[in-house]
Amino acid sequence: MKRILFFTFFIFLLPFLFIGAGCGRDTSNTENLPSKESQNQDSQVESNNQNNTQNNEWVETSEVLSENELGFTIEPTEAWGEFSEVLYNRYLSSEPDLGEDKEIRGAFSNEKDVVYRATLSAIARGGYVGDNIGYKKKSDGYYVVNLTGEIKIPDDVLVREVPLSNVSALLLSGPNESEGPSFFPNQPNEFAAIINTPNGIAPGGVFIANLGGGNVTIEEFQEMLTRVKIDL
Repeated sequence: MKRILFFTFFIFLLPFLFIGAGCGRDTSNTENLPSKESQNQDSQVESNNQNNTQNNEWVETSEVLSENELGFTIEPTEAWGEFSEVLYNRYLSSEPDLGEDKEIRGAFSNEKDVVYRATLSAIARGGYVGDNIGYKKKSDGYYVVNLTGEIKIPDDVLVREVPLSNVSALLLSGPNESEGPSFFPNQPNEFAAIINTPNGIAPGGVFIANLGGGNVTIEEFQEMLTRVKIDL
């Protein structure tokens, strides 16, 4: 009778023994799952990263300028069309106190390979030929004027002074090989004419031909310059 009771009790306990054994199995998979708190933190970090990306976007504006503000005028032609200009600026939305890129941008309606640039301020970028705002002739050669100061022009890019309608501009031509970021033309087929504008909102600026590619010849470029009249 005792044996029967013991056997019955053992059979009754058997399912609980198996259940207990299952509780001792490897739980590494569940231990590695992120908690709800961790998931919420990751979501918050991702949201913050998205907000930071959005907050670091450039804000761009432009304002149409008149010829009186430029300090020069250009006689239009049917081939090149009308010349128009804007004051362009941009700044980082997250850091407005850092400053802004601000430059005068001019273009012809029918000739997209020639532009005008005059940089008033610049942040977060390297220099380029459009940063020049005038030139000077000294006893030891010609110098460009830009936001960094005065820089002597290398002989390999200097062409000569060429006539405008009433004064002169300084003509530069790119070297035989690209030299990377530079305050001078840096492509073989790139030309630049630096002008002084004493009565403009910038002290000077630069006409650029074939910036980033184009087919304007140096002869066509010089012909355009003869139609530029500086306000004196």
